[in-house]
Amino acid sequence: MIAVVRTSVVRLGSHVSTLRRRIKAAGVERTLFICSTPRTGSTMLGDLLADTGLVGHADEYFGEVFRQDVVPGLSRRGFDDYLVACTQHAHGTGTFGIKLHWDQVEVFLYLLRLRRGLHGLDDAAVIEAIFPSPSFVWMRRRDTVAQAVSWWKAMGTGKWTDGQAVTGEPRSAARHVRGARRGSRLRGAARARARRRGRPRRSPDRSRHRASGRRSQRGLDPPLPRARPPGLSLAVC
Repeated sequence: MIAVVRTSVVRLGSHVSTLRRRIKAAGVERTLFICSTPRTGSTMLGDLLADTGLVGHADEYFGEVFRQDVVPGLSRRGFDDYLVACTQHAHGTGTFGIKLHWDQVEVFLYLLRLRRGLHGLDDAAVIEAIFPSPSFVWMRRRDTVAQAVSWWKAMGTGKWTDGQAVTGEPRSAARHVRGARRGSRLRGAARARARRRGRPRRSPDRSRHRASGRRSQRGLDPPLPRARPPGLSLAVC
């Protein structure tokens, strides 16, 4: 995906402060990030928060629609214009909500870094430099097998939310469930061996990068930024 973005976007020459000023000028005083993986209840949480009238609706601005319809036509100012246009969903509350699944983070951060003034900053600092007063809700689902089944059914039927119509036939989730269970057993066995031998586990950063391809197919484990910003952590049963 990064390769597609690189061929579509000319390196932005503007300073990071320019984008931040535009976002604040749109009435954004705070930014709420819902960080999740598919089928954890992130859409429901965004709807519930928006219903309070205290925050804007946290939409998924960097998902499949963004990759298919927005990225191919991005110009020098295209991403900035797109991001500022998304702030209208704050609906005058002053709080701009963004829902990010973990497989969207890489492209999101890459596009943010295409401007001057961010050299040497870690992921959290990049977000803080652009978005006013960011806060984070980290969502996960305790039952990863149920999550895998739900995700697989949604992929097959095309029905991701209650308001959508079924566009396909559900596919068998048996192989996906077996893969999820096998991965869980292997990770547990590796931890047990490490404890018995008294050896430290492999660096989280290295193991995350090596397994990112497998996890991206399953959509189960959210990668944590190297410097994870503080926030509220929710575990959905």
